[in-house]
Amino acid sequence: MRAVAYARVSTLDQASEEKVSIPDQLKWAENIAKEKGWEYGEPIIEPGIKGYAELEDREGVTKLFNDAKQDRFDIVLVYHSSRIAREGDLILKFHRILANSKVQVFIRNIPAEIVKKEDYYWGGNYTQQIMTALAGVQDQQENVARSERVRSGFRGMAERGKLVFAPYGYEKKYSVDVNGKRTWTWEVDTNKAIVVEIIFDGYGNKEMTIRGLMMYLNEEKKIPSPSGSQWSSSTVKNILSNPAYIGKVRWGRKLGSRYKQGTSSTGKQKRIILTPDKWVLENGDQPSIIGDELFNKVQTRLRERGLIHGRTIASPGLLTGLVKCGICGKNAYHKAQRIKRKGDLEKKGVRFDYICQTYVSKGKNACRRHIMSASKLHELVIEDINKVISSASKRNKIFYTGTSNNLSKLEEKRLNYVTAIKKLEIESGRVVEAFSKGAITLDDLGRERKRIDNDTIAIQKELDSIEDKVKKIDQSQNAKEKLKNIAKDFKKAFKKGSFINQKELIHSLLESVVVEKDGAVTINYKL
Repeated sequence: MRAVAYARVSTLDQASEEKVSIPDQLKWAENIAKEKGWEYGEPIIEPGIKGYAELEDREGVTKLFNDAKQDRFDIVLVYHSSRIAREGDLILKFHRILANSKVQVFIRNIPAEIVKKEDYYWGGNYTQQIMTALAGVQDQQENVARSERVRSGFRGMAERGKLVFAPYGYEKKYSVDVNGKRTWTWEVDTNKAIVVEIIFDGYGNKEMTIRGLMMYLNEEKKIPSPSGSQWSSSTVKNILSNPAYIGKVRWGRKLGSRYKQGTSSTGKQKRIILTPDKWVLENGDQPSIIGDELFNKVQTRLRERGLIHGRTIASPGLLTGLVKCGICGKNAYHKAQRIKRKGDLEKKGVRFDYICQTYVSKGKNACRRHIMSASKLHELVIEDINKVISSASKRNKIFYTGTSNNLSKLEEKRLNYVTAIKKLEIESGRVVEAFSKGAITLDDLGRERKRIDNDTIAIQKELDSIEDKVKKIDQSQNAKEKLKNIAKDFKKAFKKGSFINQKELIHSLLESVVVEKDGAVTINYKL
């Protein structure tokens, strides 16, 4: 019989450094073929392919399947089931597709008897199919556990103040300690540190925008970015928000696990952004490049500018981005209108209004193009804000309130649901174990797993509902506290602040300002 080997490692670095040795995989395949008396053909190697990559997306596997259809071999030799994939369903799919061409898979950690080609079909050896399925499940569980160990390791290093990855402006120096353990220290890269200082000074002291800094570095200074190409706005912003430059180590701002959050439709890892109170932020062992005062000044400006998005920043309208037409629900924009002054046909003036951007002039949904003059609407909104921030009763009417008693009851329910889900996870493991020992059939396994999955989904929905309620209470309390803090000096800050500061203050408080057809104004505060 004719045999070929399939060998895979996850990264190109692993392939070059032989951390997961491809030569060892091939050596085993060659020896086993010789031992069994099989003709050994050209192996198929895939360096740099993740274990969760779909089979159709792998060039090596595609070639393997095509060669199998052309009857170029009878057996595929694989060193370990994890070399096929780290997902159980992909391992079974690998076997099934090759079985369509009467090709058998011989895996080192799943002993299986090779039969005559004409007698082979997938599922014919029931014991082998069970062993293959269980091996796939075990590989996936090991991968999940490995992912959690890596995550826990990074968190632990952050808690000890150990910076792992090199930010732009630093150079990593490796050494071996007295116990023979490899460690590292950090040195400032003088030339790159100057660029970091330019970025912080430009944004914090010179009032440059992130886009302006990006263009300045690309076009005027012609400095290569950290990747060696052109600077982008996101790269500049990431540098401005990184506390490593003041000697801190941050971990947990963005979290994402393939097994918890999954991937997007494009195949990229989904990320969740955590609030600062959930970060790990410790003093690190790297030298500072930026002073604390400048860094904090930059963070304040980033937060303020983050409240206003897109073209709203540049608009001369104080409420641009907030005003909506009460009829069609579309946004209104701030526009200068040329008008003739009464009694003087030769002189013209300018009046600023909010205009419905997609108004319909006729029909059932007809709305006015002119919503309200800017000065009148600004006056109404500012007056309402002043009333709200000075009256506790008005604040309580606006914001949803949740008592501490409500929170404690919800927390008790949340813990009960979390416990129930953990019990179902344990039960799921016991069912798989029972199947592996032959105590239950494959049909029983399917029914029990389906029941457990349905119960888990139902409980998870209840848990999500509880967490959503807790989140709303937290948000309302935070909003009331924020409004209370702003109320202390709103009038003074608004009066003395620049136009952009006034705009940022209002956008930090309001969700929208809806103007109805009859001129009634509804002001919606952020909860």
